[in-house]
Amino acid sequence: MRKIMMLSVVALLILSVFPVSTFASPKIWRVPDDYPTIAQAIQVASPGDIIEVAAGNYGGFEVEKSLSIRGAGVGLSYINGMISILYAWDVNITGFTIVNTGPTYTDWAIKIQYGGHICISRTKIIASIGGIGIYNSDGNIIVENEIESCTSGYVFEDTAGIKVSGSNNKIYENTIQSKYDGINVESISSEILNNNISSSRYGIHLYGFPMNNNNVCGNTINALKDAIVADTEANKIVYNKIKASKNGIFVSSSNNFVAVNNIGQTNCGINVTGNGNTIRYNTISLSTFGIYTNGKGNEFTRNNLLYNNIQARDDGTGKVSWPENPNIWNASKLGNFWSEWTTPDSDDDGIVDRPYPIDGSAQSVDWYPLAGPITMFNAGTWNQVTYNVDIISNSTVSDFHFNPDEGAFLRFNVTGANGSIGFCRVIIPKNLLYVENAWKILVDDVQVTQYTLIPDENYTHLYFIYNHSTKMVQIIGDYVIPEFHSALIMPFFMLLTLTVATLLKKGKKQVFRS
Repeated sequence: MRKIMMLSVVALLILSVFPVSTFASPKIWRVPDDYPTIAQAIQVASPGDIIEVAAGNYGGFEVEKSLSIRGAGVGLSYINGMISILYAWDVNITGFTIVNTGPTYTDWAIKIQYGGHICISRTKIIASIGGIGIYNSDGNIIVENEIESCTSGYVFEDTAGIKVSGSNNKIYENTIQSKYDGINVESISSEILNNNISSSRYGIHLYGFPMNNNNVCGNTINALKDAIVADTEANKIVYNKIKASKNGIFVSSSNNFVAVNNIGQTNCGINVTGNGNTIRYNTISLSTFGIYTNGKGNEFTRNNLLYNNIQARDDGTGKVSWPENPNIWNASKLGNFWSEWTTPDSDDDGIVDRPYPIDGSAQSVDWYPLAGPITMFNAGTWNQVTYNVDIISNSTVSDFHFNPDEGAFLRFNVTGANGSIGFCRVIIPKNLLYVENAWKILVDDVQVTQYTLIPDENYTHLYFIYNHSTKMVQIIGDYVIPEFHSALIMPFFMLLTLTVATLLKKGKKQVFRS
């Protein structure tokens, strides 16, 4: 009896972590074999069923239940008309080409309303007013679609390749060509990732109150007006590649983080009229204005400004005679790199000895201009903390590598014109890589005997020089961050084994005593 109880406890513990599904397998309906139209198949299907659509031409349809509807692929299964998903959850639509939707802004190729957890994938949309419209719906995924919207010549304010309102939506790896906006985001905590966008107005537009906390990352955008517009607060706009006729990134709101974007050939690379934003690690080149601001309390640090007509202009309220929450152009004794302002650096620390005056009525100054471009490298995440290594250098820096399992070192390559002198200032978090006495720096396996160690409470700053070509740099310390494992399955089985062993031990003792 006691053994049965012990086995029952073990079974319950296992089932609590690995529940057994009791759902029946979904039924597969085939169009046109079972029913001639998709709408008829939807009518008879039960929630959770699958509808497979063969190559051919079909009319639009409406979905109000949980279904997977699979076309034969782009260029094979055509939908002439609109797909409407209304008050439905867990719908999956993939593998269609959608054409000939209606002439008004409400006639999206795919329209999702008052539902959630909808996945639209690997579908092409041609000749519609709008591509995919998501209204008051949460947790949707729009992935790997090709959208050519606004091709009929009509333009409405709401028109876009993709319009999303709701929360926690993911829009990624889509290709969008729009005569108006690429992606309109009236959303909270949504992700707009790795899309390729060409548009006649805005590439990505974040707007609406109180919409905030969106992540716009890794997109490639070519816009005739503004590539990214942030009219909402607390967004993360990072790692985007941008060309635009007007503004690369326009920020009219507050508390946004704009970093590691590559912006070129614009009227203004980054235009900030809002307050309290952080602008870091961006590279802005060949533009009329690199950075413009008339806001206040913004931080512009560790950016690379390359060959812009006016590198930066600050017309904010932080004037010398009226220092009300001025904009900041340097922090922790690090400013920005200005392509025409690289010498002198007599103390060999990677900082130009002359402060850089910022154009504009605020009379701002970058007191610590960088002697070379700065690059931020992601070293990894441990215990939910992300660590970055910054490198200031007149070399091209590439192939950064750091793996604590391999030892207490990091490495990267540097490239420059043969015979010229290169330099690096490497900034390493002390919690990531640390040394008790002296660092070991190797350039092509030759140890650097002279380097500058710049004091800092939380970071190690190492400055050294070398003769240019293409070379590998290694920086070797004594201690490296441990690797943390977040998986819970091993602790669970350890606890389970201990519990079973204890019960068996008690059971054996009681049997012996009886």
